[in-house]
Amino acid sequence: MASLVSSWASQVNSVPERYVVPTEKRLNANVPIGKDIPVIDLSHPNSAHIAEQIIKASQDYGVFQVINHGVPQELIDDVLKVCDEFFKLPIEDLEKYTEEEELSEFEPNLDQKPKLYIEKEYKPKTNGKNDKEVIFWKDTFAHCTHPTKEDRINSWPEKPAQYREVIGKYTEGVRKANLRILELMCEGLGLEKDYFANELSHIQYMAINLYPKCPDPTVTAGAVEHNDGGVINLLLQELGGLHVRRQKDGQWLAVEPIPGALVCINGMVLKVISNGKLESGTHRVATNSVRDRISLGCLTSPACYGECIIEPAKALLSETNPPKYKPFSYTDNEDVSNVVVISAKDLLSSGHTYLDVRTVEEYNRGHIDKAINIPYMFLNEQGRVKNPDFLEQVSSVCQKEDHLIVGCNSGGRGLRACVDLLNAGYKDVRNLEGGYSAWVDNEFKGDEAAQQFKTACKFRP
Repeated sequence: MASLVSSWASQVNSVPERYVVPTEKRLNANVPIGKDIPVIDLSHPNSAHIAEQIIKASQDYGVFQVINHGVPQELIDDVLKVCDEFFKLPIEDLEKYTEEEELSEFEPNLDQKPKLYIEKEYKPKTNGKNDKEVIFWKDTFAHCTHPTKEDRINSWPEKPAQYREVIGKYTEGVRKANLRILELMCEGLGLEKDYFANELSHIQYMAINLYPKCPDPTVTAGAVEHNDGGVINLLLQELGGLHVRRQKDGQWLAVEPIPGALVCINGMVLKVISNGKLESGTHRVATNSVRDRISLGCLTSPACYGECIIEPAKALLSETNPPKYKPFSYTDNEDVSNVVVISAKDLLSSGHTYLDVRTVEEYNRGHIDKAINIPYMFLNEQGRVKNPDFLEQVSSVCQKEDHLIVGCNSGGRGLRACVDLLNAGYKDVRNLEGGYSAWVDNEFKGDEAAQQFKTACKFRP
């Protein structure tokens, strides 16, 4: 199993070399407390007043604290106690949640069951390689908490005995607070209050972080400077260590722990949707030499499956406020290789297999010659739902060593399917850039005439 930091940190007098952060990324732990970081009372009777405060805080910091948020203090105390008890479990109870791969990047996705790991900094690959890894001085236990299904909850720890009950109640309460904050942001921006109510806030992902007492905090980091990729993150911290950067001057400030308060950190999705009016909270985490520290974050994110497009809200745009960001799919993934249509056509003629992951109905309206159709998602009354047998169905017709090109209508589902296939051990998987829409645009022929489909498939049905 992974050698958790907490399993040996108390036994060393110096920081092992692999945990020493490069000089240019080291943190100054002695930053001033940000007394001006707003603390917003969500129980104020005037919602317009709260919305105004949230918008101002989101512009100045991208971070603020909330009180009277609806999560009872008793439940907060219980969740901190359960988190502490979890990390103190015997090693044989913890190792069932670890993987052979010792280090992981933070990677929320809907199907991720409980995972205990040491986190390293996410860095896009350059020429297929990473620079020296920055490994954080912390252990992280994470899993999805919304949407909840029986099989997913049954994968949560049975120890401590109260884990499932307490975490379930806490994350449900935090989700309600998250959605309330998003409604207030919509009010402040002038958007419909339910703008974020559907696929933009579909997932809630929880991460419990244990930062063990460190012999030399000057050379380590609990997390280096970064921005969250989701919508918003509500963070519970029992001890100081979180730093945020003020927007106007770049000054780093410590977020003071306030009993019962939750720290709201805006993500990059929120910045894009607001067309830059709201900032994403730039933050980092320092370690300390006094005692262990636990934090609990609940990150609200768009749907990972399907084709959730992130773009500036059209209601905010005008001739004087044009879009500052191009639309993109939330499922974009640096680890997936994309292949353009012309190259894909050559690869298919030389032995690659085309896996069409659209629905059967979409496939029957037009498809690439000799394609294998295995839907990644189905349509039902609730909308698109993931095909639970997708990987099993692919394995019945494809080998792990096969050369696969995966496509849907325009790229979104194909990209998620590629991620799942790569995680399942398939060696050569590429996403058809632009999907079947791009194939038709290049006037390549399929098994059936597709001219009528050419327009329809561009609208991501």
